[in-house]
This record gives sequence, structure tokens and C-alpha cells, in this order.
Amino acid sequence: MLCGGEKIRACEIAPGDRLDMPGSEFAKIISVETIEYNDAVYNFTFEGEDSGVYLIANGFYSGDLRMQDEQEEAPERTFTQNEKQIIAETVLYNEELKAKKCL
Repeated sequence: MLCGGEKIRACEIAPGDRLDMPGSEFAKIISVETIEYNDAVYNFTFEGEDSGVYLIANGFYSGDLRMQDEQEEAPERTFTQNEKQIIAETVLYNEELKAKKCL
């Protein structure tokens, strides 16, 4: 994914991150959820692939396997106190929703 103009793996996205969208727009992440998925995942090869390795998927830039293979080891992420509070509040909110069977 493109996050602030930089490549980031989807599993590294956290609340507070801003994902790049076409037209110089962005979307702020408010929560992250992992969903078990037991189906096929597709990778596309395009004509003229040297021109780029991104697709626009649901309005977001998403990289292909070539881009993932080129991804350097990401530095360990540190969170500000505000980000930690937002994450904690999001976790509590998701737990409340699960308890109410809303998720």
C-alpha cells in the first residue's frame, strides 16, 4: 500500500495512518482488523509492467508481488502517546462491539 507516499505492507498499517488515493487525496485509518481468508488471492502481470507495480483497488494504491519483493525491511514503528491512546480506544470499542455481537 502507499502510505504517505511510501510503500508499506498492509499488515503494518495502523490506526492514524493515511493511505494515498488518486488525485492527491488520502484516507485516514481509524481501525484495523485481521480477517481469516481461505480463498484464492490473485496477482496480475500487466503489459508494460516496467511503468509501475501498483493497482488502484477500491480507491487505494495496492502493490503487486514484485513491489512486495522489493520492499526493504521496515524499521520498527514507534507510536506517539496520542496514537497509543487512539489504538487503545479502538481496541476497547471493537471489544464492546464484539460483546454486543455487532462484529
